[in-house]
Amino acid sequence: MPDSTPLPASTAPPHPSETPRRALEQAARAAAEEQRLRTLLQNAPTCMASLAGPDHLVAITNELLRQLFGERPLTGLPLREALPELVGQPFFDLLDEAYRTGEPCYGREAGANADSTHAGQNRPVYFNFIGQPVRDTLGRVTGVLLFVYNVSAHVQARQLAEADDRPPATAHQLAIANEELAIANEELSVSYEELDASNHHLAATNLELATANEHLRTSNLNIQQQAQELHRAHLALRKLNQQLEARVAERTDQLQAALHDVEHANTALNLSNQQLTRTNQDLDSFVYASSHDLKQPVNNLAGLIEELHRSVTFADPAEEQLLLPLIHDALRQLSTNIDDLAALGQAQQVALAPAEPVDLKALVQDVLQTLEPQVRAARARVTTDFSVRPILFYSRASLRTILLNLLSNAFKYADPARPSRVHCSLWLEAGRPVLWVKDNGLGFDAARYGAELFQLFRRFHTHTEGTGVGLYLVNRLVQVQGGHLAVESQVGEGATFRVHFGRA
Repeated sequence: MPDSTPLPASTAPPHPSETPRRALEQAARAAAEEQRLRTLLQNAPTCMASLAGPDHLVAITNELLRQLFGERPLTGLPLREALPELVGQPFFDLLDEAYRTGEPCYGREAGANADSTHAGQNRPVYFNFIGQPVRDTLGRVTGVLLFVYNVSAHVQARQLAEADDRPPATAHQLAIANEELAIANEELSVSYEELDASNHHLAATNLELATANEHLRTSNLNIQQQAQELHRAHLALRKLNQQLEARVAERTDQLQAALHDVEHANTALNLSNQQLTRTNQDLDSFVYASSHDLKQPVNNLAGLIEELHRSVTFADPAEEQLLLPLIHDALRQLSTNIDDLAALGQAQQVALAPAEPVDLKALVQDVLQTLEPQVRAARARVTTDFSVRPILFYSRASLRTILLNLLSNAFKYADPARPSRVHCSLWLEAGRPVLWVKDNGLGFDAARYGAELFQLFRRFHTHTEGTGVGLYLVNRLVQVQGGHLAVESQVGEGATFRVHFGRA
């Protein structure tokens, strides 16, 4: 049987999340207890029935009770309707009194004529009965448990004994009937005790179930409140989503308009770039053609001056010694400028030359042979380190021009107070090659003049010859290939040029 011990008063109510599970468990126990009660009624050795309500509706009955009253249908019917032959006897009055007062009722040798064959052949039936009230968790009477014991044989034997002149036989039969009645009463008492205990357990289970139902009701209220809050949050979220969608749509329209404007700007920029590219190409072609066309007249002028020098005698030898060096220096400077302009004109073609594998160490040696006079003049020693990447995939002509100008500047601006030391190396930054050319020359204030360093015809030292075209040319060649040129330098501490190759 289930444990009927009530919960202590100090027991804390279960957590709301556990209430539904506990309520289900208690409901299951109640259902099991009810099923046990049904089984006990069905298997009881005496006639039993569970009556509900003031009309004594037959809720549960067993086979013995149905047999007692002729196998007639009983379940689901008010008892007065199921057993009309008992109307008018004290039987129903006693049951009504038990239901009204909550006190058990007892009846002896109640009689009825029952049709056991369903053929209209009634037989007398006599029975003793007990009506035990059933209460709910609040103590209210909800029904009656009816215990009926068939004493027809005992009554009939007594009636025979009273009408028969043979007392010994009748007394013997009565003794047997009394013994059977005592056994039946004992069995009835045991069944009653079991049913009473089951009733107590069922009442305790109903109390637990009522408590669980109260917790479940509270939990349901909490769930309803949470559901309402969730619904309000859902409405607020839907409103927020609508606002967000409206803002996204507005932003999308603005973005599309901006993209449209950008497309127009890009189209205009592309046209401008194309025009600028054509202009640069035309300018390069013009510079190259002009420098080429000017070179021959300058050479002719130099020849004419030499011829005049041989054929013309100056009246004043001092004037000759003054003017001729000035004329030769002017012609040399003009020739140098024309050569630099020609180099600028060729820069675009050199930069667009196809890439090829270039041996860096061999290329440096080739450049140094070209610059041999400057190397000797600067007492220079050049070291290299191309172990990271000995072969560079690049335009050979562009790379030679870059090295030629950087090394030439290193020798040209060497510090006269000490031998020149130049180091060429190649390193990788973020997977891309960077060419380093570092010297210990005169240096310059890069923090101050760095932005002007790569401008055309810009120079920071005037004690040597130069046009200020070399670094401009190097920077242009590097930028055409998607790279950039960086420099670090301080006065008296040399300079370090870093060529970041865009594609190599």
